[in-house]
Order: sequence, then structure tokens, then C-alpha cells
Amino acid sequence: ADVTVDVAIVGGGIAGAALATVLARDGCEVLLLERQTSYRDKVRGEILVCWGVAEMLALDLEKPFLDAGGHYVTRAVMYDEVIDPSTAEANAVPLDRLLPGIPGPLDVGHPQACEALARAAAEAGATVVRGVGDIEVVPGTPATLRYELDDLVTTVSAGLVVGADGRTSSVRRQLGLVLHETRPRTMAGGMLVDGLDGWPADQM
Repeated sequence: ADVTVDVAIVGGGIAGAALATVLARDGCEVLLLERQTSYRDKVRGEILVCWGVAEMLALDLEKPFLDAGGHYVTRAVMYDEVIDPSTAEANAVPLDRLLPGIPGPLDVGHPQACEALARAAAEAGATVVRGVGDIEVVPGTPATLRYELDDLVTTVSAGLVVGADGRTSSVRRQLGLVLHETRPRTMAGGMLVDGLDGWPADQM
């Protein structure tokens, strides 16, 4: 089968599905390809800091994130073993005042956000294909992309191919693109803890 689209996006995670939604709303014919049939929870949190929230609002993507169970965090309490909890709570940082007009960072589960954005992309008119096998990208004008699904190979002609398939991107490897990474300046650690249903959702 041969398909022609304006934009083919490889990778239906948060970045790829958000881009597919915005481009499809703008009238582009978009094909979104995702390897997973259901998004795995890799026991990782997802947070959009205030500047990311501003971008999300500008792109009109708030509803998919809220539909995915996302919520705003308005205060950060810096608990520590050397600080009395009441002192930490009295000195909570107001996160809803970091950026004018932004209610604070937004917390959302990773697989839930991916699902909601893929659904938003489809509702906007993008063709979303999940469970694809190996994808081959050939540069050119137009670019050509081949993917396999249920033993059927589809050839796609695309004006633009976007590799949104993560750090180990096969698109980047196939095209010989160099990955530029900034040197990490901070490190964060986290735990998955059961039974915290009573924790205030608006508090970090």
C-alpha cells in the first residue's frame, strides 16, 4: 500500500502525539506511527514546569492533559530530616506565582498523557497507527518511509519526517544525525510509594 502525507511522525509519545495534534488541527495531513499498542508505565513521573505549561496553553493542549488526570501543583514544601515539618509547611514555595498567568506546574502520568494526546491527534484528523514494526526512512524530496504492520509493508511519501522516537531514535541513526546533549546539571531521585491517596494533589 502506498500513502502520501504532509508529515510523518515516528514516535507517538508526548512530543510526537502533541505535534501530530497541533499540525492536524492546522490542516496538515499527518501520519503518526507508534511501536507500542499500549503505552507502558516505566515508573516515571511526568511534570510540565511553568514554562512548559505556558507552551501547552499556547498550543491549546490543556484539555488532553487534564483528561489524562493531569493536575496543577500550586505549592512546594521542602521537607527535610533536619527541618521541623511545620516549619517546612510554613515556608512552602507558591508555584502559582512563578510565571504570570500560569497556575503552576502540571503533573500527569506518562502513559495516560501519551494515550490522551494520541486520541487528541486522531480526533484532530491525524492517522494514528499503533503496533508498527521496523521503520525504514529514506531521505529525499519527498522523503520515503516504510513500516510494517501485521506482515503488511506500507510505503509512505512525506513532505517532512519527524523522528520523535526517543533518545535511541532509529530515525536519527538511519539518517546519521549527530545527537547533541547538554551536560546534566542536576539529578533528581524518586520512589514509587503505595497508599498516598490522601496526599494533597496540589502539593509537591
